Amino acid sequence: MMVMLEIASAVLERLPDCKEEIYELLALVSGQKRDDIAHMKLIPLTRMVKEFFRKPEFPDFFTEVFELLR
Repeated sequence: MMVMLEIASAVLERLPDCKEEIYELLALVSGQKRDDIAHMKLIPLTRMVKEFFRKPEFPDFFTEVFELLR
């Protein structure tokens, strides 16, 4: 859980650097339009990012990636 929170924090810190990619990703997983996400206020956008990282399959993804790095 701590790793997921650290990653979410890093994503939010880097939002200005990779905002277009983040908007596209969130649009894909949420079913919303990219432009709607791009025009969201910061608090709802932050909540959306946090919800993305809290998805049940997210820890499984990192477990698989970690095993690849061993």
